[in-house]
Amino acid sequence: MRIRPSVQEDGGDIVYRGFDDESGVVTLQMQGSCAGCPSSSVTLKAGIENMLRHYIPEVKEVRDIAADDEEMGFEVNMMDLVKTKPPKPRD
Repeated sequence: MRIRPSVQEDGGDIVYRGFDDESGVVTLQMQGSCAGCPSSSVTLKAGIENMLRHYIPEVKEVRDIAADDEEMGFEVNMMDLVKTKPPKPRD
């Protein structure tokens, strides 16, 4: 089963962000309708992580970068910026 096409059919996407050789952690970013969706954690762990671990023994875990504290802080700050009104143009 190919996971990415199934995710894309639902309006989302999965983007590879990196692999840490020492920890065996693959970092992905869930986008579109998958970002923040409760089902995306199931897709990430049961689908992607299991498949990668099966074919690539060095992989120990798969993480969504939005789950990292550092990335979440950035997203919250960006949302705060979006909520502010832009300055009025000068004549």
